[in-house]
Amino acid sequence: MTELFLLDQNFSLLGVIDSFISLVWTRNYYCAGEFTLTAFPEHYPLLSDCKFIHRKDIDETVIVESLSFSGSESGGKVTASGRSVKALLASRIIDSRVSLSGFSEDVILSLVWDFAVNPTASARKISSLSLAESQHRGSYASFSLLGENLLDCIEQIAAADSLSCDISFSFSENSLVFKVWQGVDRTDAQTENSKAIFSDDFENVRTHKLIRSSSDYKNFAYVSGSDYGCEDIIETVDLSNGSERFEVWINAGRVKESGTEFDETLYRSSLKRKGLEKLSQYSRSEYAEAQLSPNSSLLYRKDFDLGDLCSYIPYPSGSVIEDRITSVCETFKDNAVSVCVTLGSGPLSVVEQLKRGGFYLP
Repeated sequence: MTELFLLDQNFSLLGVIDSFISLVWTRNYYCAGEFTLTAFPEHYPLLSDCKFIHRKDIDETVIVESLSFSGSESGGKVTASGRSVKALLASRIIDSRVSLSGFSEDVILSLVWDFAVNPTASARKISSLSLAESQHRGSYASFSLLGENLLDCIEQIAAADSLSCDISFSFSENSLVFKVWQGVDRTDAQTENSKAIFSDDFENVRTHKLIRSSSDYKNFAYVSGSDYGCEDIIETVDLSNGSERFEVWINAGRVKESGTEFDETLYRSSLKRKGLEKLSQYSRSEYAEAQLSPNSSLLYRKDFDLGDLCSYIPYPSGSVIEDRITSVCETFKDNAVSVCVTLGSGPLSVVEQLKRGGFYLP
C-alpha cells in the first residue's frame, strides 16, 4: 500500500501509516479534491494530532477536517476525511472591494496574493504560502469583487477558461506554492501529444457508463446588481444563438463601498463576466465514468492525468466523445488499487447547486 505521512499544523512529521483498511483519494480538476481514510484503532492517537496527510508517491497533500472512531464486539476503526490542501483558501473572504482587469490567471494570482499571501492584516496570512510564476493563461476580463469566498471565487474564474488551480506542498522545504495550471490535449484529433482513447475495443476500461442530461441547462442569464445608490443594474448574457431560451436569474449583489467613484462600465463588464461564469455551470450535462482495466496499456499519471482532454468511445454508439478528465478516484482496499476517471462534468452536489445559483454558504 501507499505510505501516508502524517503532519501537524506546522507540517512537522508525526509519523507514517503504511497499513490501513481502505483509502479513497479523489482528485478534482475544478474544485478541491477529497479523501476518506479508514484506519485501524491504534492509529487514532496519531490521527487525532494530525492536520495534514501527504502522499509522496503522487506529491499531494490533504487537510484532515473530520475524524471519528467507531467500535463493536468484532473490533473498531478510525475514519478521517477532508479536502485537498488548497481548501485552506476557503477560510478567506474578499473583505474589501477589488476591481481587477487582466488575464484570468493573473487575476487569480493577484487575489490569492492580496487575501492569503500578503494580506493587509497579518493574521490573515496563510503561513509558508507563495505564488508560482504566471503564464498569463485565460481570457482578458474585468472583475469587481466584494464578499466572495476566496476559493469559490478563484475556482469560478478558472473554470470559465477551463483552467484549474492548486496548492502543492514541498516536503523538503516545508513550503506551500499556489499555481494555476491546465491539462494536456490528448484527444485523437491532435498530433502534438500522445493520445489517450478510452474504449472497449482497446481493452483499457473494465466498466463504464455514459450519462447525458439537459434538465439543468440554461443559456440566457439576467445578472442583477446595484450601484452605490442601490439602483438596480441588470445585464443580460445570451448564449442561445437564436435557439430556444432557457433563462436564469443571477443575483450578483450590490456595490457596498463608496470610497471611490463608481465606474458603471467596469461594473457592467463584471456582471457580464459573472453571468458567463454561472452559465458555464448550467451547461448540458454529458459525462462518462470509466473504471480502468488493470491490464490497460494506458498508464495513469504517465499516459493521461487529471485535467487532460481525452477521447472516449462508448459502446454501442461508436461515436467519439472528446472531453476533459475532471475527476480521478483512487480506491485502495484489500491490497488492490482501482482507478475510476470521470470525463466531463458530473452531477452537482446540493452545496454546488446553491453556489451555482448565487448563494454562498457560511
